[in-house]
Amino acid sequence: MKNILFILALFLASNAQADIKPTKGLATGEVTTSKLANGSVTTPKLHSEALIPLFPNASLRRLDIRQEADDDVILELQSSDIAHAMTGAASASAYMSIQKNSGPSGGATITGFTDTGTASPLVLRGVFGAANATGGVGAIEATCYTTDGGTSITAMASAADTCFEVTNAGTPLISVLQEGNVGIGTASPDATLHVNGDTYVGSGATVSTFTATGMVRPNVPATEVISGGGTITADACGGFKRLTSGGVVTTSTTDTFTDATSEAVNGCIMHVCNIGGNNITLDDNAKTVLLGGDIVLAPNSCVIVGASTNTGVWYQMAPVAVNG
Repeated sequence: MKNILFILALFLASNAQADIKPTKGLATGEVTTSKLANGSVTTPKLHSEALIPLFPNASLRRLDIRQEADDDVILELQSSDIAHAMTGAASASAYMSIQKNSGPSGGATITGFTDTGTASPLVLRGVFGAANATGGVGAIEATCYTTDGGTSITAMASAADTCFEVTNAGTPLISVLQEGNVGIGTASPDATLHVNGDTYVGSGATVSTFTATGMVRPNVPATEVISGGGTITADACGGFKRLTSGGVVTTSTTDTFTDATSEAVNGCIMHVCNIGGNNITLDDNAKTVLLGGDIVLAPNSCVIVGASTNTGVWYQMAPVAVNG
């Protein structure tokens, strides 16, 4: 045991490195280190072979670092080129520390430090040794367990158990419960995805908004200018399609709207509105089935159409609504 403590003391005392391996002639339990030209002892870099003479039984071949009850930091890595000002948390030259999380309760806290704002303080990197990783195997994996009530551990079972959490100094940002519910801005998600706040779907001009008050603000594409015999682009699924024209026009007689096959898969519904000053006639045909034949969208009027099958056909779902 004294040999192990001696190795650890050397490890924490210097930044030089040396290998510790079993040496011929050593008695069981003895290790050795080399010396620099100036006579100072190098810092050991411990190889697993060094534990063989200390622990001949392979099942006991491990390295234990034991601290006193009132100790905090158990391991601190330092570098002479680091100089941060957070000395209340670690030495100025420290770039990583491992310490108890909560006094007698235990737990571990791993903290990384930088002296700039241009480098990540702590990086976890997992590297596969093959070009194509096996499906379901993550490069970095976090696994959650809890006590089985006895001497072993088992999977979490309580619905409220938190498996993973990201916080900002204790304020929950992302929480994952053992049952798979994910919370953003809440530590107690009540659904597979629970967002405490507004949600944006899409990006740029195609963003749709779902607000925390229950309102849905779907994306509204730019107003489309319709010409005689033209086809209306079906790009406002779940929202409003705004039309205008330079004169009185009639849409295409073959497919008033562009193909609805892909939209029908999601049960697409559009509110089609004429926001211009001229009438726009929607043609009733094989691809656009309208109530009572062709319909006229007067200025400031709207109609609801939906793609309810996978055959690329649009159907009128309600009478034309006219404002004014």
